Amino acid sequence: FGRLTSELIGRSLSILMPEPFASIHDQAVANYRKTGHTSVLNQTNNLFALHKNGFIMPVKLTVKDISDHGAFLAIITQQETAMHDHFVLVDPNTAVIYNCSSSFAALTEANSLDLQNSKIKLSAFIPEPVKLWDSTGAESDEVAVPVPAMDQMNNSAEKKDNEYTEQGRLTTLTNRAGAEKKVRVFTRRITYSFSKLDFVALRIVEEIPVQVPAVVVAASTTVIAQPLDTITPQTQHKNDSPAPIPLTS
Repeated sequence: FGRLTSELIGRSLSILMPEPFASIHDQAVANYRKTGHTSVLNQTNNLFALHKNGFIMPVKLTVKDISDHGAFLAIITQQETAMHDHFVLVDPNTAVIYNCSSSFAALTEANSLDLQNSKIKLSAFIPEPVKLWDSTGAESDEVAVPVPAMDQMNNSAEKKDNEYTEQGRLTTLTNRAGAEKKVRVFTRRITYSFSKLDFVALRIVEEIPVQVPAVVVAASTTVIAQPLDTITPQTQHKNDSPAPIPLTS
């Protein structure tokens, strides 16, 4: 997370969470203690954590309730991501960007503080962004968790990770400099049951053009344009060989 141990000991877990989720963390914990309901405990969830540089990063989180000791045990592991994968948290109604990965900031060449403080809409880079999650039928889950769950795991053996939309949507991303790039956007929409918070998580993957090797083919010189017996010799030089004798059938 880019932080020293001394910066974390004694601090709330919300220090490792991006907004607006950090603000509702205490409410989520209180809700769990009151109702005993949560989909986070005793399983691994794909989430977002907050790096010290202010950007989000995908992580895996396993939480265990060790109430006998008056605490929770959290195991957090940073996920490996592909070079051309970028992540964004967006308000589904206004398309305002809550936060993003540092790679998305580099891709768009936008001001980092504006991206981290909900001052830029996704429409600044992608046309009609709301259609990305409305038209693709992004699933919506009601969850009661203290952190922004991306791909909730279910205790049912029949159901594996609820992932982003399988196909994604191909669109064009234009950065601040006006350069365009084809990207495929995968969406995941989650609503918190204990609050009015609703958000969309986007995984944006750059489309890498396939390099097709060039093949050089020599032009054919063997095409007969007319029967041989009608070919007339071109103007000959003194040392040229005589014209061939016409062929007869």
